[in-house]
Amino acid sequence: MKRRFFTLLSFISLLLFLATTALWVRSYGPADSFWRQQPRYAWRQISAHGQFGILWVTVEDPALANTAIVTLSHDQFRFGPQLNALGRGMPRRFNAVGFSWYGPGGPAGTSWRLVITPIWFVWGLLLLLPWRWWVINRRDRRQWKIEHGICLKCGYDLRATPGRCPECGTVAGGRA
Repeated sequence: MKRRFFTLLSFISLLLFLATTALWVRSYGPADSFWRQQPRYAWRQISAHGQFGILWVTVEDPALANTAIVTLSHDQFRFGPQLNALGRGMPRRFNAVGFSWYGPGGPAGTSWRLVITPIWFVWGLLLLLPWRWWVINRRDRRQWKIEHGICLKCGYDLRATPGRCPECGTVAGGRA
């Protein structure tokens, strides 16, 4: 059961990896944005110029809950060469190797936070699980072939000739 779950997670991770690859390529064109807004909070996902950012806005003053101060319209943001343009006016907490963390900041009565990461980092994380799945399956296939007397190089059945493969000449159990 654990193996099937791991395979399923690896497959989902591989699909997300492919989607992230498309997002990475597309990020060098027009900026993409997805946002969700509630009366007390809003968040926005942005991808632009090889970076992925998430902006959180929390309304601390209940009187401002339904005002336009937290509206995240697309016209409000003009993306410069990087998403760091969104962080203007917010204190920068961290900035190194394409990773940035801004906040809290923003207009009075609200709290804005912005996290930026390079898309290649997300891409690499999503590739770890399918890579691990491939390594484990390859090791298991090799072990199964050795246990069942099958040539590791060509797949010939070695039960009749256990010393050497008659098909490719490989010494049984390994290399020629």
